[in-house]
Amino acid sequence: MKNKKTPQLGLSQKQAEKLLIEFGKNELTGIKKKSIVLTFLRQFQDLMVLILIVASVFAFFAGERTDAAIIFGIVILNAVIGFVQEYKAEKAIEALKKILAPKARVMRDGEEVLIDARELVPGDVMILNEGDRISADAELIEGNELKVDEAILTGESVPVSKDLDKNKTIFMGTSVTHGTARALVVSTGMKTEFGKIATLTTATEKDLSPLQKQLKHIGRYVGKITLVISGILFLVGLFIQGRSFVDTLLFAVSVAVAAVPEGLPTTITIALALGVQRLARKNAIVKQLSSVETLGSTTVICSDKTGTLTKNEMTVQTLMLDSHTLSVDGVGYEPTGEFTLTGASKKGGADYFHFSKDTIKGFMERDEGLYHHFKLMLEAGLLCNNARLSKNAGSWTVLGDPTEGALVTVGEKAGLKLSELQERQKKLAELPFDSERKRMSVVVQEVKSKKIFAYVKGAPDSMISLCTHTLENGEVVPLTAAKKKQFIEHTEEMAQDALRTIAVAYKELPGRPREKYQVKEVESKLIFLGVFGMIDPPRKEVKEAVRLTHSAGIRTYVITGDHGLTARAIAQKLGIVPEEGVNVITGEMLNKMSDRELRDVLKPGQHTIFARVSPQHKLRVVNNLKKMNEVVAVTGDGVNDAPALKRADIGVAMGITGTDVSKEAANVVLTDDSFGTIVSAVIEGRTIYENMKKFIFYIFSSNIGELISIFFMIIIGLPAPLTA
Repeated sequence: MKNKKTPQLGLSQKQAEKLLIEFGKNELTGIKKKSIVLTFLRQFQDLMVLILIVASVFAFFAGERTDAAIIFGIVILNAVIGFVQEYKAEKAIEALKKILAPKARVMRDGEEVLIDARELVPGDVMILNEGDRISADAELIEGNELKVDEAILTGESVPVSKDLDKNKTIFMGTSVTHGTARALVVSTGMKTEFGKIATLTTATEKDLSPLQKQLKHIGRYVGKITLVISGILFLVGLFIQGRSFVDTLLFAVSVAVAAVPEGLPTTITIALALGVQRLARKNAIVKQLSSVETLGSTTVICSDKTGTLTKNEMTVQTLMLDSHTLSVDGVGYEPTGEFTLTGASKKGGADYFHFSKDTIKGFMERDEGLYHHFKLMLEAGLLCNNARLSKNAGSWTVLGDPTEGALVTVGEKAGLKLSELQERQKKLAELPFDSERKRMSVVVQEVKSKKIFAYVKGAPDSMISLCTHTLENGEVVPLTAAKKKQFIEHTEEMAQDALRTIAVAYKELPGRPREKYQVKEVESKLIFLGVFGMIDPPRKEVKEAVRLTHSAGIRTYVITGDHGLTARAIAQKLGIVPEEGVNVITGEMLNKMSDRELRDVLKPGQHTIFARVSPQHKLRVVNNLKKMNEVVAVTGDGVNDAPALKRADIGVAMGITGTDVSKEAANVVLTDDSFGTIVSAVIEGRTIYENMKKFIFYIFSSNIGELISIFFMIIIGLPAPLTA
């Protein structure tokens, strides 16, 4: 829908009220709060519980009122334990939920106002700034270097640049990482992309857990045996032994009641409830009791990559400058870590050296020219940047683009302070990034020397073509064709390791400071400094967790919306797949595959990664694994994970970064967002599952044994071997 009036002025309040009636509130109607009464009644759905209820009714009318009261009391106790646990889990998850965007800034009656996000309507003009969560699907009408984090929808770990041309649509639930914009709302509520996936989630059916299936089967089996034996005893007593009808019926009913293991549901419920409490202490909130044993039955884990296996925090791992490479320790945005220098020494042979911000003086004394080159490269990354680091409650985060945040972090790891550098180098102009140039430039003036410099960052291939010189041993030298080829080969090697590469260069500009600078004069005849290689790194605890899952016979598949090369590199680092023989299947390839072909690549022994996939693709993979009789656990945090989370035997959502939709669809919510917690939950689940199987075997062997003994003794005319 397009507003016929000037879009920048927005709607009038009367128009907005009329449209709100027409389109409804901007909320996801598919997610409804569960009724307390229905939650309680659901505890009586189990077949064994229904058999106990029937048995208590028969016992009551047979005159065994004490037995009836005891059995009914056990049923109620079982229901109360299950209800209390589910209610507590729901309350804990409600405390974790984060509203998509409670407020939205819009234009109404030509003025900027702050409204409840639920009151947004098609035709509203939203005003967006860095850090804002987008509250509806919209199209840009104004934009200034806008970048949006769409990982919640697509799994893509790198923010997407938006413009007024082909890439002008922004989506509900995503967030602005850089720039500002005004956007015309085109869809709200369930008609947004977010809402469509929520609809897919609510339409997805949930299966019974393995234990529920087994208890249902056992309940039918016990029920049939009990009915047959009680029926035969009734006929024998009535027609062969000549007992009265009432006495025979009461005896047959008493035998049936005795055969039902009334302690089984309560024992299972208590065992599961205790398991839930232990898991809660290990940062896993279990929504349904049966989910504990399902964790123990898990044979396959399908995991999202971004935010689940990785931290969703871009981190510089490698710097390439001259003939040297520096690797960087540390993960995320915390500005601490060591540098390791490798490369050719000026004196011949290999150069290998460790240093940190505290010992960087040793690097300067060792090789002053290389140190100058290294420092200049980091300064270029800091100055050509609009991000900044922030520390909240002991945790470091980035305000702005994650890629730029990684450059700020690596600079501060070396002891450089962005604020101090900006005081020494006054920014005169900025030439923002655009998708055609794939570069960003800043012009700064040194406060002391009054010299003017241009710093440029961008894609290595385009940057190298603009450079005529480079630094070698700290000296400016011509950039030869051989050197260019060498730099390009190094950059390609970094890309093969799934590193996102950013090159930086600089030059001195002649003349006096000006208000405006042209791209051609700034981005030409540059001095090449080097290339940063960065990645969204794996969580440190995940590798050990993956090893434990493999040793437990559980297969792990990575299913992500990110690039295949990146997903494979992360999976290989974590030990999910080997170095060779890996199938990387994209969403496009998946569309062309039959279900039989898909199941072939999902068989044990196959190492498969799914990349650039949609929510429908994830759902299809889960469905086919279930057809292969696998017990499937799915982990994820984005709305794109929600349909698969619900379809899985066990859905595991992230409590901190997870969306409301994913938490609603999941059976288990992790309060620490750690893949490692899943392994703890699986181990706990397996222990409980094994113990319950032993108890079920014991109680049924005992009850069935008693029933058969009574049956044969009466058939052959002997007194009952067991009496009350």
